[in-house]
Amino acid sequence: MIGSLFNKRVKLRLLQETDALAIIACLNINPELVANLAFFSNGVPSMAEETAWIKKVTTRPNQEFVFAAETLEKDILIGTAGIHEIDAHNKNARVGIMIANKDFIGKGYAREILETLHGWVFGKIKLSKLFMNFRTDNGKMRRIAEKLGYHEVGILKQEYFWKGQFLDFVRFELTAQDYQKRIQGAQ
Repeated sequence: MIGSLFNKRVKLRLLQETDALAIIACLNINPELVANLAFFSNGVPSMAEETAWIKKVTTRPNQEFVFAAETLEKDILIGTAGIHEIDAHNKNARVGIMIANKDFIGKGYAREILETLHGWVFGKIKLSKLFMNFRTDNGKMRRIAEKLGYHEVGILKQEYFWKGQFLDFVRFELTAQDYQKRIQGAQ
């Protein structure tokens, strides 16, 4: 069983069905995030849809791990982060993050949450590479990825079809070797 993961200001714990209400509450007051989510769904999910999604992603051990990110001090939900599409043979996975609570956007929490995940992924489950895919126009995610040592490896042309058009995504990767160099350089 995985315990909680901690960093300076955040705690990551495995997502639970009881988190659905807090996630939906955050989404209902964050129109920018809802616009991004509309790409993958029909906007703010119902309680049944969110609970079903949580149940789905939490019942695939060794294939994906999704965490609720909370403040250390008051257990306030910041968002979610996960390791998805784990390929145990090739030792890689896709990382994803959502800062759902708009009070925590632009304050360095995404970076801190991802740093916490990196330590766990490369130190405990021993993957050799993480990758993330995001829309080419997502400048915030690009800056975070670059600050964390990810490297752009290419454009995924016409990756998703949305609202009558194909969208390109960019892929960024972080290897365990690059992560270790970054960590050693920070000490």
